[in-house]
This record gives sequence, structure tokens and C-alpha cells, in this order.
Amino acid sequence: MESVWNTVKGHLRSSISASSFEVWIEPIQVVDIKEDTLVLGCPNRFFASWVQEHYLPLISQCPELENRIIRLTCEYKKENSAEAFLKQPENQAQQAVLPDFNPRKPAAPRFSRHYSFDEFVIGECNRYAHDACKAVASGEISQGRILYLHSPSGLGKSHLSQATGQFILENRPSMRISYLSANEFTNQVVRAAKDGQFEGFKQKYQQECDILLLEEVHCLSGRHRTQAELALIIDTLRDSGKTIVMTANQPPVRLANLHEGLGSRLNAAIVANIDEPDKQTRYNILAVKALRNGLVVPDMVLDYLAERLFGDVRRLEGAVVGLLTRTALTKQEVTLQLAQEMVGDMVGQPLDLNIQAIQEILCRFYKLTTAELTSRSRKRSVLWPRQIGMYLARQYTCESLEEIGKAFGRDHATVIHAVKQVQQIVEDGGRWKGEIDFLSTQLEKMRWRGK
Repeated sequence: MESVWNTVKGHLRSSISASSFEVWIEPIQVVDIKEDTLVLGCPNRFFASWVQEHYLPLISQCPELENRIIRLTCEYKKENSAEAFLKQPENQAQQAVLPDFNPRKPAAPRFSRHYSFDEFVIGECNRYAHDACKAVASGEISQGRILYLHSPSGLGKSHLSQATGQFILENRPSMRISYLSANEFTNQVVRAAKDGQFEGFKQKYQQECDILLLEEVHCLSGRHRTQAELALIIDTLRDSGKTIVMTANQPPVRLANLHEGLGSRLNAAIVANIDEPDKQTRYNILAVKALRNGLVVPDMVLDYLAERLFGDVRRLEGAVVGLLTRTALTKQEVTLQLAQEMVGDMVGQPLDLNIQAIQEILCRFYKLTTAELTSRSRKRSVLWPRQIGMYLARQYTCESLEEIGKAFGRDHATVIHAVKQVQQIVEDGGRWKGEIDFLSTQLEKMRWRGK
């Protein structure tokens, strides 16, 4: 069994960077291999989740694994002290395994216990999606509806999908749930066609499914036979008053190579987007993850991390894992210095911002040209963005008052006045504070992500 995996690793080594291979592929172990299934062991839950999201599609494409189902588990044979510290307790659920297809017996879905509504951190970025899933799970949304969740990778759509399934199993145990990915659904279609079992395949959903949870619908792009079969199944479920929850990385209107029949059905769905978490939500996520792992993190450290770690939730999880590892190896408590070292390793040092970058962001947001922004105009539509620009330049650059004034076509006294005006609004929490906070966030992203 090792020979097959070693061959696969040879393909992967030439497809990804050496550092990524060393960190995410080399530690994987073969736990079991059968004719149609390969079970791979990962050191811990976060590791398995990261591999599934970022590398599983690449692994599945290797010729040696054609028509094989790839499953990830947290079973692992060898561990060092850090791995032992990070290993999940035995009574916690394993990484969710997608069900195999048996037309005669519906598979019982297995969910991660941590992917529950209680564990989901709610913010403005995801509140609507959370409330919609909770309504589906509670039976509040009318029967026969499609709920379509979309977001970039790692923002919590799979968490909400599994939370919906778990809530139904716990509170409405008579409901029969089918939980699978779009790739698994495709495998079912191909296998049913190959074995001449289409009737059994369709009956599985027509007669043995009350809730369909289908992940990664974007992976159906170009698979018109699979999309056509899915459209027919959706019709059957909706006509029977049953509910479908789907996840994807794009809204329905932006899915590529979409079958007309499936597209028309998705256009009638309840669509809920999940955005990147704002600073407060990032803070709350870090606090929850640290608490769950028994890690004491001072508020100032949480604030520092929330200020600098943008992007998906897995990056925040990775920060907590990083702190766990460092404290386990160094026997230190979590300090600001420790967090600074870790952030430096994760995202590098911040970029130095200049006034031109600030002006470009202002012009995009307020729909102005640089000439208008630096003109002598005192129209409110120009004066206000200019004052904010001077304030932000003072906050995010090391330029002198004279240089800032020169860049905006003003003198240093005007810059002092503008900075005081905007600072007062920020302190008072006035109606314009939201704009200033948004622009500040964009600049922080540029500093720490280089874009």
C-alpha cells in the first residue's frame, strides 16, 4: 500500500513548492487502502482540514488514485512532543467522512462535533448565513426550498452545513440526511451508470432522503451529465417538500459551465454569502479557539492577532495552533513577543505604506481622480475625502506634516486642522466613523497582505 502512496507523493512533489510538500504532504501516512478507497492519516484535526481544502483535489487527480475515494482521518502512528500536545482527545469526533454510496442502504453521515451552531462564531460577515441555516435546521424555512451558501475557502460554509445536519439529527432524529460533496455525488452518478444501478441511485434520494447537504457545488463545473441528474433530484426533493442545502465558492450566477436546468433551479434558491470576518469577529474567533484548546491568551495578544491576521478562519486557527506549539515546546506563557514572532513567520513583516497608496484607496472608494483629490476645490464631496486622506497619512506613514500637506496641495497648518477634525469624529463615533474604519481596514490589509 505504501508504494501507491509513494508514487502519488512523487507526482505531488513536482506540483507544489518544496516547503508546502514538506509541511503538508510528507507527514501524511497511509492507514488503509482497498480497491476503491484510500484512507490517509493526518497528525491532527487542523492538519486534516487544511489538506482536505487545499490539497485533496490535487491528490485525487493523480492517475494511481483514479476512481478511488480518498478519506482523511486523524489516526496517526508516530508523534513528537508537540504533536502529542496538539492531538485531539480520543472522545472527540474524527474529521467528518463523506458517506459512501450504497443504493440499498443509506449512509449515516458523520459530522465533526466542533462544527456545531454553538461553536460557530457569529459576526456581521456571516450572520445571515447562520440564521438561514438555523432556520432550515429548525424547520422554520418553508419546506421544498434550496439554501445556497457561498464564500471563498475557509470562511465557515462547511461548518454551517455540518451544523445544520447535526442540529437536525439531534432535534429531529426521524429526518434522513444525505451529506456529501459534489465530487462524491459525481462518483455516485458514474458508478450508477457503470453498474446499471440508476434506479437504485435515484430511489436513494427519492425515498430515503429528507435533507440533502451538498458541498462544493462549484466542482460540478462542466460535468453536464452529473448536473442534469442533480437537477432532476432537486425537482423530486422539492416536489416532496424536502430541503436542499448547498455550498460553493461562487454565487450561482458566477458558476462556470453550468447546465441550464441546474442553473434555473439555483436561481430560485435562498442565497447567503459569507464575507471575510471583520476585526471584532476575528478577535472573537481567536478567543473561542484559544478557550476550546485550554490556551490562556491575554486580551492585548488577541487584539494584536486580530489586527494583523486577515483572510479565512483557518489562518486564525493556524495562529492558535502556532501558539499551542510554541508554548508546548518552549514552556512559556503566551506573550505579545511570542505572538509577534509567530505573525512574522506566518505573514512576514508589514509593508511600508506611502501617501500615494492612501490616495489610490481614497480615489477608488469616493470615485475621485487624484487631480480632484489634490485640487483647490472645497466641495464637501472632495473636502471630506481629502481630510480623511491627511488623517490616514498621519496614521500610516512617517511623513512630516509638510510632506503630507504638499502631497495634498495644502500647508502643514491645514493638515493639523484636518487630523484634528477626523480624530474628533473617530473619538465621538459619529456617522462618518464607519467610512474611516473601513478605509483603515483596507490599509491594514495592504500592509499585512501586500494588496
